[in-house]
Order: sequence, then structure tokens, then C-alpha cells
Amino acid sequence: MVRHSNGVIEIALLITIFCPAFSSIASVSKETPNINLCTDSISDLGDIAIEPDGTKVFATSSLEGRILIFSVSSGLMEASIPVVGIASGLSFSSDGKKAFVIANKNGVGNIVEISVDTDSISNVYSLGAGEFHGITLDKAAPEIFTAQSDNSRILDFNVLKGRSLSIPMGGWNIDQIIWDDTHARLYVSGDNLIEIDFKNNKFKKKIDLGENHNSFTIKPSALSINSNTSRLAILEWGFPGDVVIWDTEKESIISKINVGNGPGSVAFSQDGDRLYVTNIFPPPALSFGGGQSDQVGVGMKFLDGPGVLSSIDPIHTKLVGTSPVTVEQGSLAIAPDGDEAYVPTVGGKISVVNTQYNRIVSTLVAADGKLKSVPAINSDNAKQSSCG
Repeated sequence: MVRHSNGVIEIALLITIFCPAFSSIASVSKETPNINLCTDSISDLGDIAIEPDGTKVFATSSLEGRILIFSVSSGLMEASIPVVGIASGLSFSSDGKKAFVIANKNGVGNIVEISVDTDSISNVYSLGAGEFHGITLDKAAPEIFTAQSDNSRILDFNVLKGRSLSIPMGGWNIDQIIWDDTHARLYVSGDNLIEIDFKNNKFKKKIDLGENHNSFTIKPSALSINSNTSRLAILEWGFPGDVVIWDTEKESIISKINVGNGPGSVAFSQDGDRLYVTNIFPPPALSFGGGQSDQVGVGMKFLDGPGVLSSIDPIHTKLVGTSPVTVEQGSLAIAPDGDEAYVPTVGGKISVVNTQYNRIVSTLVAADGKLKSVPAINSDNAKQSSCG
């Protein structure tokens, strides 16, 4: 990672496989470039996560069975690991030596264990019949949790014993799951927000998130937790959507913040000082310019443009900054030092945002299996880079 005096971080994420050519690129300003993952075989990205020490970025291909691994220091792809089935979900062991991914194929699920040191698969654990998604780890014990969406249950898989415990969820739809190490609880979003207390015989209770900003707000979806501040962030997807800040110590709502139309993912910085939310549509006008327009059924002003990455101060519960970025449905990852946010975008791309300056940084593209630096695209007349 190279840091310039103007605060722009030069970083590149790219794919070096199966990309025979790219078209000519116009020479443009470096103010708002993005990071292209360009390849014939990778058409879409799902989940991304950063190794605990911040040295590697992992990404799943949501349509093809691959795990992509990138070096943060060089910005180059280190490995593209094929797995059996569609890969989804990413979680690291507390020591950062292992990454775990869910893979589904033909109605059978597996947990794939990857060695971070060797960038290779070190083990595969069978979950049996079912469609599984989401993965979170009990960092103090060899427990891996995943959701079986077709049977409304949580699987508590013990790696050492090689067997799982099934926790029925009463027919509720399950969206995401996240583990609270401090209090030994599992939070489950979907039809409701459910807390499962592992210190109290896995007692389940529904958490009341209060009234929504309007009747079109739907159900709890994405989750993020910060143990340092005892805060859980819960996205309520809608038009507009909300993020609820929940105090895991006092078990009460701290605040509910309107985050604009179509929020997709949420992530805390490691120190808990910032909370980041991606939106398909921008939130109310904050820190970047642009025209304004009334959104149907909302009754408030929103910025024109693509999606946005919003920065929230969860301590004072207010929006503090925004970065315009095209947003794809998928996860969001924040570097351990909080300086960069990694946002999957359409067409198998990742935008890397400098969170201090609220801007996207430079571009590298793979061509003929070799690395080639090209200028960013910000002109309507410029030819877009492609593979093929």
C-alpha cells in the first residue's frame, strides 16, 4: 500500500486468470477511479472479508465456485481457489490462520477451510443435505455457525468433533447470523431479529426494534457487531431504510438512523468509532454535491446518482460522510486500521474507498495474464475495459 501526501491510497485488486485482452482506456483524472476485477470467468462477487492482520483480502464469486485472495500490500491477486459448488460467506479464525467459506452444490452443503499461509484448501467439512448460507465463528471454541435456509434452522458445527447441533428457528426466514463473543450469543436476522443465548441453554428471544420510518421498511437484514463498544448494528432494508444501533450489554436500542433508500450491507470499523453502510440509492444530502430530487413515497430529498457508502458516527449517532459508488448486493469489509472500505460493485468489481477523504482510489486491470496499470474511467465517451 502506497500512501501519498494527498491521502489517496494507491491500491489494486485484480484477477490475473483467463483475461486475454482489454480495450483502450482514455486518459482521465485520478480523482475517482475504481478497482477492477476483470476476467472472463468471474462475473460477480458475493462476500468479501479482510484477514485480521489486514494483509489479505478474500472474496467469493457468487456465481462461480471460487475464492479469490488478494495481497493488500501489492494489490495483486495471490490465488483463485476453485471449490465444489457456489461459494458464499466468509469468516476468519481469531488467529487469522484459517478462513471458512460455505459451498453449496446439488442440495448439499460443505464448510471449506482455507489455509491463509498457503492460500489453499486445508479441509472440507460436510453439512449434509440442505441449502446453507452465512457463516460466523465462536472465536473462543471450534464452533462454526451457519444457517440452513430451506429448513429454518441454525447449524452449530464443532470442527474438532466433526458433527453439528441443529437449532430450529420455528419456520422463520433467516437472512444473516453473527456471533457475539463477549456475551456468547448468536444474533439471527430475517423475519425478526432473534437472540440465542448460549450461556442460558440456547434460550431464544425476539428483539423489538421499535417503529420503522415508514410502512415500506421491510425486515432486519445485514448485521455487524463491535465487541469493543458492545454495539450491534442491524439494517432494516426499505425505502427509506434504517440502521438500528443495539447495546449488547444493556440489551436496549441506542438509536435508529435513517440511511436512505435500499441499504445493502453494514460494517463497523475495528475500533467501533465508525459504522459504514452501502446503499443502492444515496441517502439525504451530506458531504458531496449533486442535484436533488423527490423520491416517490419518501417525502424527503435525496441526492441523484448511483449508490453510496455512508459513514456513521455510532457514538453520537449521526451521518458524517458519504462516498458515491455503484453498489452491488454483497458484503462490505473495513480494513483493520479503518483507512479503507472494500465495496463489491457490479460486473465483478471492488471499489476501495479511502474513508478519510471519502473517495475511491486507483485502478489495475489484468490483461493476457499479466498486470497492467491503466487510467480510471470517468468519461462518458471513454471505452470501458473488458476481458475478451
